[in-house]
Amino acid sequence: MTERTAELSSKCSRLFCQPNFLVTLLVLFVPIVLVNYPFYISSNEEFYFQIAHRRVEPHLYGVWHAVFDSSKSRVVFEYLLGVPIKIWGFESVHYWSRILSALGFAICFSYLMSSLGLSALSGLTVLAGFLLFNQEIFGGEWLLGGFESKVVAYFLVITAIALVFNQRLTLAIVFCIAATYVHFLVGGFWFLAVLVFSAFLLQDLKPVLRLAGLYFVSVFPLICLIFWERMSYAIPQAYVGVSPDALYLDRVAFHSAPFHNLPRFLNHWLPGLFLLFPVFLYVIMLKTSLELQQFRRLVITLFTYLLLMFALSPLEIFELK
Repeated sequence: MTERTAELSSKCSRLFCQPNFLVTLLVLFVPIVLVNYPFYISSNEEFYFQIAHRRVEPHLYGVWHAVFDSSKSRVVFEYLLGVPIKIWGFESVHYWSRILSALGFAICFSYLMSSLGLSALSGLTVLAGFLLFNQEIFGGEWLLGGFESKVVAYFLVITAIALVFNQRLTLAIVFCIAATYVHFLVGGFWFLAVLVFSAFLLQDLKPVLRLAGLYFVSVFPLICLIFWERMSYAIPQAYVGVSPDALYLDRVAFHSAPFHNLPRFLNHWLPGLFLLFPVFLYVIMLKTSLELQQFRRLVITLFTYLLLMFALSPLEIFELK
């Protein structure tokens, strides 16, 4: 009996405490589904689902319909979502989009954990910590808890980071290109992170510049579309002379203006700072294997960027005045 118990314990230890993509996938999928459950439709989903359906069947929406967005920057995602809505309806697509988003995050997280040589238990610990701090350091963002274009983009960029770690750099850039067409800001920002990570690994600028060229040539049509849209919009008289930054900050200051509101700063930004500093110092002092050194440098770079942006954020208050 003791030998059987010891053998079972040994098997469980090998299963959960050693890198294994499939085991990590199964271990992470269930809690991610539970984070999404029950599948109530959020206000963001209500908007984006209708916009996607409107893209596919515009004749069903009158000129006075409350939900509208003439921008074509998310047209790829809108067709990817709008066509299933046309075929199966809103409720079915919403239900299965939550299931598939949980599966998508479980797959890309598991691939990243396996690429870093981390076990299912490590992946579950990371997920628990991520959820414990409400999926953010600060800024009011989230990954798990809905389905919209940024969710699909994060599937792609997390996979891209794992691909870089596995030295599959060109494929990583292809994933970043796809992410950019789904969500321009998510894809563009994390492309820069992937490029920095590639530079750390290769220690050679020539292949990094080739990767950057591949990316910019591929997304150039989207950049032109966004630029043309922004230049062709007619600005309402009430907003003439007001910068786009000021409009954005006035609408969603909780995303990027920590000092705009003192109670919000104390409740939503200050705890993140208390979390960020010790984690940042721990990562700096952490002794890792040579294989993980470059990834550690990437994490330090991103933390430095985050602190720098936070230090500059008081300047945004002037945009609101």
